[in-house]
Amino acid sequence: MSTGGELIALVSLFIFLFQMKLIKDKLTSESAKDYHLKLRSTKIQMASLMLLYVFFVYGLELIIKQRFPPIDWTFVDTLNIIRTISKFFADAYCFVAFMQVFRFFINKKMDANKIHGRPKLSSINKFAVYYTLVQYFLQMIYKLFSIFFWSYYYSSLSCPHTYTADLMNDIIFNLFQPTLNFMICLGLAALFYYQGKAVNQSRKKMNFKLISQDHNRLSPATRLSEFKSGSKKVSKVISINSKEKDMEGLNPPT
Repeated sequence: MSTGGELIALVSLFIFLFQMKLIKDKLTSESAKDYHLKLRSTKIQMASLMLLYVFFVYGLELIIKQRFPPIDWTFVDTLNIIRTISKFFADAYCFVAFMQVFRFFINKKMDANKIHGRPKLSSINKFAVYYTLVQYFLQMIYKLFSIFFWSYYYSSLSCPHTYTADLMNDIIFNLFQPTLNFMICLGLAALFYYQGKAVNQSRKKMNFKLISQDHNRLSPATRLSEFKSGSKKVSKVISINSKEKDMEGLNPPT
């Protein structure tokens, strides 16, 4: 994946993560003041993390690639070390923040099911949890391996590049990374599908409940009047249909 495409995907993931974190802060805040303090802290963290990625990770990657192979290895190796440390701590923060939010929403779901007397997690919920955990650990392995391998590949230690180094670079960044990103997109698509399906069912139940409540508010006389009115309309339609059939029977076919 190109640096620009990966940066766009990462920014989208940041926005999703921090939106979930904002919901968690809203549900756990004890007062409006407490929520605004958490909101301010979350916005500062998001801005700092995005600036760290843009300037100290992807910005340094572009400089290193443009100067590779360089005349002065000391300058490039120094930038590489700064980039590696910045990416390591930024990714570590994202993994910790995601796990905190993930555990919070799982616990909320289990508590809600317990109140309604349902199992803690349904089959679909368990599948989503296990699928997310598998993706989480695969991403963790990929991030750790790719951070240090990228630094090694674009450093004085690996030059000139060997066939093995080029092959590992292609496997990690051209095969393994796109596969993981596709699996993440597939999981998000399934999540939005089932979430939308659940919202649609809840809306239908709510509309039926509102119609039932409106009908129950009517007096018995009004209900009887509506029933008679409906019966008269049905009888009128049946009468018209029978008359049409009688007329068809009187008129011989030509």
